Amino acid sequence: MRNAIGAVVLGLALLSGCGSDDEPESTPAPAGTPTAPAATTSAATSPADVPHPCDTATKADVAGLVGGRVTVTRVPETGTGPQMTCTFVPADLDRPTVTLQTTVDGGTLDDYVALMTATGATASDVDVPGAARAALLVDDRAGRPGATAVTEVDGTIRAALVIGADGQGLDRVATQALALMLD
Repeated sequence: MRNAIGAVVLGLALLSGCGSDDEPESTPAPAGTPTAPAATTSAATSPADVPHPCDTATKADVAGLVGGRVTVTRVPETGTGPQMTCTFVPADLDRPTVTLQTTVDGGTLDDYVALMTATGATASDVDVPGAARAALLVDDRAGRPGATAVTEVDGTIRAALVIGADGQGLDRVATQALALMLD
């Protein structure tokens, strides 16, 4: 549960900010990037067994979802860190930003949904190819609307967080981005 809280905190931090198009093709995460608190991973799934989100979705895949060129930031794992993050920032900042996140031993899908709805997001079930069960969380209270598609796979939480503007089909982008993580 502690990791689920950390994932939500990182998700909310990502939903509240946006990068610039001045970044090189692949940039390291800025110093002080929030991460989930460390915890013991489950015996069923270890970080070494789980692909990094940057290895499951390509720049071309995400560029197709957002309708324009993107730069990629792979947040390095710390030690045996239970959380892996990959952010795709569009060159045209009027397009949505996509962050893919995997949290090993991050609690359950129900925990994640409960924490996000407690912060004001609305939740609904959503069909995502490759997911047995998934939820769509929408939060339009912050300066920029956000949508998160999330599922639980073998003890890991996989989430696609998308921030953008109204009318950009954020729920569609989030569910399709999550599907990229599950291929």
